[in-house]
Amino acid sequence: LAVNPRKQWRELMEARRHLYEEVATAVVATDGRTPEEVAQAVLDAVELKEAEA
Repeated sequence: LAVNPRKQWRELMEARRHLYEEVATAVVATDGRTPEEVAQAVLDAVELKEAEA
């Protein structure tokens, strides 16, 4: 029995996406970004949320 972890992950992600979006305090786009750019965007989002609090 062949297992396709990527397919399983995608199916779980799609099934749970609405839950993740419902509880998210920030959403960071990752498409076309380097890991460093994503990390900076996450830090910026967290700092913005802390400043709003």
